Amino acid sequence: MVRRKTRVKDKWREKKWINVLAPDSFNNIQIAYIPITNEENSMGRVIEVTLFDILKGDTSQYQYKMYFQINKIENDKAVTIFKRYEYAKEFLRSLVRRGSSKINFIYTVKTKDGYVFRIKMIALSNRQLNTSRKHALRVIAKNIMEKTIRNFTLSGRRKMPNKNTYIEIEPEIIEINKILTKHKLTREQLIDIGILIGTDFNPHSFRGIGAKTALKLIQQYSKLENIPKINEELTKIKFNDIRKIFLKPNVADINEINFREVNYEKITEYLINERSFSSLRIKSTMSKMKINIQKRSQSLEKWFN
Repeated sequence: MVRRKTRVKDKWREKKWINVLAPDSFNNIQIAYIPITNEENSMGRVIEVTLFDILKGDTSQYQYKMYFQINKIENDKAVTIFKRYEYAKEFLRSLVRRGSSKINFIYTVKTKDGYVFRIKMIALSNRQLNTSRKHALRVIAKNIMEKTIRNFTLSGRRKMPNKNTYIEIEPEIIEINKILTKHKLTREQLIDIGILIGTDFNPHSFRGIGAKTALKLIQQYSKLENIPKINEELTKIKFNDIRKIFLKPNVADINEINFREVNYEKITEYLINERSFSSLRIKSTMSKMKINIQKRSQSLEKWFN
């Protein structure tokens, strides 16, 4: 009896290839090109890339792993949402030295507009810590995250207490004259408050002084030099120079501004090397600027052509 030949179904021919795009916050760049059997089963699929794959910048960005989840598919394009990011395990292992301690901490928090985040934190010490000190570090981290993250929003909305409804959050406009009048301050006194709390030019604030205490001290003593408790610390910083930076900044006298082609290398070099901005942050902003300028020029060309 002759066996009947059965045709082997080629599943790959039935698959459809789609481009996976990052969210708007990552300029919708393509992060993957993947095959799918059908759109319904592909929803929720998670794509893993490194930060280097997105920014194409410094090779140290390979240590950041980014995860994006597909939530919408249209034709041959898949739109994603940001799922999470984490350090590569190899990088974390390289940070732990003999005689040091690694403290792991996992905490679940909810933002003001109802989004839930699971945060994994790792702290490394120079020497070994006992259990009680590790616990104390976890408590400190928990308190900081509870105070800050609960006020964050992703959608510009805030969830109403005990209700399943949301309201739009309007941006807060701070008017300097109204603030000064309300607290009976001058601009010079406001700068002194900033120095007490800490500025870019004296990042370490005065010991035991926060925003509320700084306001009370300036309202009581009028200026920094009159506050007895900080006399010793005040001698260690050039507070008069800091005042001049804010009151009489060194501003270039320019009569005319000519817009030429953007020199990305010079901008990056100036902000990172001379102004000590974060390399990761500046390179990310520069890549967004390039894309926006290209889009703008293309739209103008289409309009006039």
